[in-house]
Amino acid sequence: MIQMVLGAWLLLAPPTVADASVVQQEVNAILNKPEIELNDLFRLAELQNPELAAAQASEAANAGKVDQAGAYPNPVFSIEVDELDTGAPDIHKEKVTLEQNFIISGRRGDAVASARFSAEAAGHERTQTRRDIYQRIHDHWANQLYFQETGAALIELLDHANQTLQIATVRFEAKAAPESHATKALLEVYELKMIQQRLAQQQAGAEAAFRALFGGLNLPMNRLKGTLDQSHQGNHNSDTAEAPPLLNAASSRLDAAQAALDESKAERIPDLGVFASYGRIRPTGDSFIEAGISFSLPLFNRNQGLVAEKNALLAEARAQVRMVEANFNARLAGERARHLAIGSELQTLGKQMLPAAQRGLDQAQEGYRVGKLPFLELIDAQRTLSNIRLRNLELRRDLVIAEVELMSLTGTGPYAHKGEKP
Repeated sequence: MIQMVLGAWLLLAPPTVADASVVQQEVNAILNKPEIELNDLFRLAELQNPELAAAQASEAANAGKVDQAGAYPNPVFSIEVDELDTGAPDIHKEKVTLEQNFIISGRRGDAVASARFSAEAAGHERTQTRRDIYQRIHDHWANQLYFQETGAALIELLDHANQTLQIATVRFEAKAAPESHATKALLEVYELKMIQQRLAQQQAGAEAAFRALFGGLNLPMNRLKGTLDQSHQGNHNSDTAEAPPLLNAASSRLDAAQAALDESKAERIPDLGVFASYGRIRPTGDSFIEAGISFSLPLFNRNQGLVAEKNALLAEARAQVRMVEANFNARLAGERARHLAIGSELQTLGKQMLPAAQRGLDQAQEGYRVGKLPFLELIDAQRTLSNIRLRNLELRRDLVIAEVELMSLTGTGPYAHKGEKP
């Protein structure tokens, strides 16, 4: 039997891709700016981040599944030669047949609903991916500012340490103090220089991780604009914050699982097959018409295994929603507590302890220079200022990162509008 299957074919144009030269021009324009702001970094991620590109492609793939799920079965057209006698080949039947299966259950609508909910979930997951990428960029941005400000602070602290070394050296040379004073002061200088070296190593590693977020772009770190005191704080303490994308995705997956279960149940109702044929008997030329219907009998396979599987997947999706919601609430509560704790410590350290430590060092240096204070008090005052100054910078960095975490969780500040480009 010769059979030709005819279907309606939809020719899809390839997906639109931004011209590479146009993208490169925009990337170069950002990289050549005298000051690169946080929003510039977010835009670079849209253009260059491979993880975000993969999430967008996944969303597009799921959108295609929605169209495919709604496709109706193609008709089948066949040409047949029947009852051919090999001894008398001129005696045979020739006929053409058109067959069409009709879906009499609601499985097609359920399949479309399941695919649509899955596409919605992919959209929410893409939003979460974008938000995660933005958060990592925001964290790295804060870290780079921390490295820059800490580097500048270490230069100032080294200046204080060198002043102490100079005072101790002058007193030793004047035989007003033992050589051990100058030696200890020199060790303080060396210790700060070691901190500088460790900071430079940490900064180099952080820069490599930062550039990886932009596909390895040579991002000029020295032109990042901002300070650790610049807050992007949103109303992350509000109880009206938008639902997190992961929870929205889990809810959509739950709806998709329910629709998939309904589809598997509907598949137990067989499709109705209808056919019509027209033919001629050779060599007489008499014509004939045939017609009929067909459907399978669900005696052995009633889709019971698939229904059981979809029921289990539905239960899993319900549990996933509860798990995502519980994890989100616990994480949000923990981050709010951490943010308050860092803010409180920073308030005390920056507003009270740091100015007092600076005054203490100034007084100790002058008192030791004129011989009124022992050397150990000067060294202690110098170490106290160094520790408080460096800790203050760490807390300022940590507070920004805590704010970023809260804004990302609640969808506020630069993370508003479901994490879309600011």
